[in-house]
Amino acid sequence: MGRVKIQMRKIVDRQQRNIAFAKRKSGLLKKAYELFILCDVQMVLIFFSPSGKLFMFDTKTRYCFLVKTLFKSHL
Repeated sequence: MGRVKIQMRKIVDRQQRNIAFAKRKSGLLKKAYELFILCDVQMVLIFFSPSGKLFMFDTKTRYCFLVKTLFKSHL
């Protein structure tokens, strides 16, 4: 059996939305890390959870400092 294609629309149920965010967040961070390692690129990945918490992935600590100063109110 193959996977079922999901319809791309906002998940109405808050609990299901948080579960989907947690699963997709880890996949997105893994892909960003793989791209960094394989292609030797510098990147910053910034996103917010449904509850407003800041998440970031950066390849250099100077980017982390920049992001933290820009988004002080969300930390």
